This record gives sequence, structure tokens and C-alpha cells, in this order.
Amino acid sequence: MSSQSAPIANFFSNRLAYVVSALFSPFLILPALIVAATWRVAASPPQFVAWVGIPFLFLFIIPTAYIANEVRARRMSDIHIMVREQRAMAFLVFLVSAAVAIGIYWWIKVPASLLILGVVVFLNALFAAFITLFWKISIHAWVLSGAVTAFALIVDSPFAWWILLFIPLVIWSRIYRGRHTVLQGLMGALIGASATYALYLLIRST
Repeated sequence: MSSQSAPIANFFSNRLAYVVSALFSPFLILPALIVAATWRVAASPPQFVAWVGIPFLFLFIIPTAYIANEVRARRMSDIHIMVREQRAMAFLVFLVSAAVAIGIYWWIKVPASLLILGVVVFLNALFAAFITLFWKISIHAWVLSGAVTAFALIVDSPFAWWILLFIPLVIWSRIYRGRHTVLQGLMGALIGASATYALYLLIRST
């Protein structure tokens, strides 16, 4: 590579890594999963809005607002919380909010597939929070692989598995931006998919 083309290649790689990290952010993937799964079971637009609104508030708006406030107060590094030691409280807020959402889901008697999805998301977050206490695993890779697995199983869509082909690109973007190592990315993807698969089968069998 010539000295003139190197800056162009670096610029392109930087932009690509940034865009991939943003597009496959857990803050976008999780809401997309909820919308897609709910769309498949809602009988009417009002029902869809109600069933989506609950997790959207408790799994997205509340945790995101908390993290954004912490970033503004300089108690967290950035919206994706690059510093591992700063992630514990964010996980706690998410887990408490998720528990409330699951309780409301159970109270209003949503379809079993949505309730199972809520429980699977909660248990995945609990497992990820525990690992994060000791090691900075890739939440980007975990959430993407887990979301694809959950959607493919819950809505019985074999085509959803093809989305896993984006996993290497997401892992590369996190490595390129200096957020994770190869092992952290691979383990995030592996545990996200396998934990979701195992939890789904376990819950369905009970």
C-alpha cells in the first residue's frame, strides 16, 4: 500500500468500524428484536403498540436515559460504556427495569412467546452482568447473536439465522476501534447464542 493510499484506507476503515458499531449497537438491536417478535403475534395495531410500548420503556428508554445522564455527568465514558468497571450500575438499572417489564407482561397476559422472550433477555443480561464483573466481554456480539437466536426460535424463522453472518463484521469493528480483543468478541457471540438457545429450550420445557 502506497503512502498516499494508506490514509484513505485508514479513513474508510475508521468510518466503516464506526458505522457498523452504531448500526449493531445493543441500543438498536434489542428494540428491533422486540418490535419484530411482537409484530408476529399482535392481533391489531393498538395491541402491537401496547405490547411494544412496555419493553420499549423499560428496556430501552429508562436504561438509555440513565446511561446518557451518567455520561453527561462524566461518571461513564460513553454511551457504550467502554470502561468495564463502569458497567455494573447500568446492568443493575437494566435488570430492575426488565424485571418490572416482565411483571407487567405476566399481569396483562401477553402471548407466551413474548413472556419467554422477556425472561430470556433478563437472564442473558444477568449472566452478562456477572461476567462483566471480572472480564470485559463484547456486549455488541452477545446481544446480536442472542437476538438472532431468540428471534429464530421464538417466531420459528430459519431465515433469521442468516443474520449471524454479520457477527464477524461486528467483532472486527469492535476490535478495530480498540474496544475488545478477538477472544472477547468471539466469546460474546458464542455465549450470547448458546445461552439464549439453552434458556429458550429450558423455559419451553417447564
